[in-house]
Amino acid sequence: MTAKEEVCNDGGVADSERVLLLQDTGVVTVRVGSSNDTWTIHRRLLTHHSPFFAAALNGSFNESTTKTVELIEDDPSAFMLFVLWLYSGEPKFNSNDGLPKIACLA
Repeated sequence: MTAKEEVCNDGGVADSERVLLLQDTGVVTVRVGSSNDTWTIHRRLLTHHSPFFAAALNGSFNESTTKTVELIEDDPSAFMLFVLWLYSGEPKFNSNDGLPKIACLA
């Protein structure tokens, strides 16, 4: 498996399972970068695909109560690619340039 396939593999989530993850109306706010770009994302979809977000939002951290995660040091462009992948199940890369940045978000 190539590095891109490893990073972009959606864990075999079928479209029907993705729809079930989206039926939950619970959302969280994610603020990214020094520009404080704000995203509202389905909580179940986010925690299903990311151990980091699962720990932050399901654990005893403040984020689980506030439903807000701040990623001030992260790149908003890389996070946008992550969000596109979350909702589409397909990577949106033109090159391998975004792989190191987005790999850290999963």
